[in-house]
Amino acid sequence: MNRGIVIQLPDQLKLLIRWMKSRDVPYIIDMERAIFPSPWSAESFLYRLYERSYNISLIGVIGKELVSYAVSYVVHDELHFGNLAVDQKHRSINIGEALLLTSLQIGKESNCRVVHLEVRENNQPAIRLYQKHGFEIVGVRENYYTDEKEDALLMSRIIN
Repeated sequence: MNRGIVIQLPDQLKLLIRWMKSRDVPYIIDMERAIFPSPWSAESFLYRLYERSYNISLIGVIGKELVSYAVSYVVHDELHFGNLAVDQKHRSINIGEALLLTSLQIGKESNCRVVHLEVRENNQPAIRLYQKHGFEIVGVRENYYTDEKEDALLMSRIIN
């Protein structure tokens, strides 16, 4: 992962997945604000960014354009996803799936046995993606997204 990995996408596009760097955060914040009603702060993305045994923060780049990011954390033998996003114009071409699978592989290599995440209950595309990759709904976190008064589905799966 030090040099990143390249994934072939439809329409001859190539996605470079690499570690997030602090210089990426301003672009991520712009994307975060465009996508989410309650965006993360820069500090949230920078939190322990370079502690690779704990923080798995990845970005996806097409050409020179940052188009996606994923943030997850290793806690003992568990992987916890905090954030996964793809910009609006690059959806439905497997970018989110590529970041999800790359993060899961890194979690597996970090000896994680299970992975957890929360997803907005009305985010059907994300729920379908997670279910496609073995995640199951194991609970509901009521009012998890407090600003919008929206529940989150807690999803988990075993990492093989």
